Amino acid sequence: MLRECYCICRNFSPKHLAFLVIAFSAVYLLLLRYTANSDVPYVKTGPSHHHLGELKVNVVRTLHILDEPDPKELENARQTLNFLNNIDVVESKQTPRTTLTPLPGGICPEAETVPDLWGSLPQAVLLIENLQEADVAAAHPEVKPGGEWSPSDCQARHRVAVIIPFRDRQSHLTRLLDFLIPVLQRQRLDFRFIVTEQAPALARSPPYNQYGNDLFNKGRIMNAAFRFAETLNVDCVIFHDVDMFPQDDRNPYSCPPAPRHMGAFVSNLGYQLVFSLCFAFIFR
Repeated sequence: MLRECYCICRNFSPKHLAFLVIAFSAVYLLLLRYTANSDVPYVKTGPSHHHLGELKVNVVRTLHILDEPDPKELENARQTLNFLNNIDVVESKQTPRTTLTPLPGGICPEAETVPDLWGSLPQAVLLIENLQEADVAAAHPEVKPGGEWSPSDCQARHRVAVIIPFRDRQSHLTRLLDFLIPVLQRQRLDFRFIVTEQAPALARSPPYNQYGNDLFNKGRIMNAAFRFAETLNVDCVIFHDVDMFPQDDRNPYSCPPAPRHMGAFVSNLGYQLVFSLCFAFIFR
């Protein structure tokens, strides 16, 4: 058995071993989630600095294993370290991630000026592959069925519908919802999610969502979702790709006076503006 394990390890390059170490660290964080209170989705209740320190050391070691690290590997490692450091800060302040600072009532402040904003956001959730809908619902019990939430300590300035065109991207969808809910809550928005899918013309029984490589008429299902959003009496809609994760919660999801392209600069395009005459990813 030991010889077989040794042979298996030899088949992995240092780069693959580094990915495994980071992946196991992310799985450990997910396990911590289940031991926490329902309103603390990513922070373990009670100090655990010893284990967090070990995780940080493991991530740093992976950087030394790689002779020529890929920029994406470096970015994932950096974001994981930021996430672990953030847990340290939160535990030291004894403030759960989803705890909101009570506001004095009246009209909520503009999303950009709410005191709970973090600024740069940890991206460790991107390393989690098997997040289930039940996990998201358990982590955010305050969100109503249908993905609706509104602040209780003030009257939201904006009622927002987030439209997400979806096909065969379940792993992205659950992570995006789990990631966006705290951001929208901190910005004190009255929000709801609309996940819009394309039904095959010949479908006669569920599931109706279209899988495979057939033509995905994204524009048509976005239009259909917009028509539905009009019946919800919202102030604006946000069309949000399922694989786009904001890196800073100071990017407001509120309703501006004019349409705005929220995803103009993305990481896999080197944060360069590549669409000068059109737009994609996230817009409102």
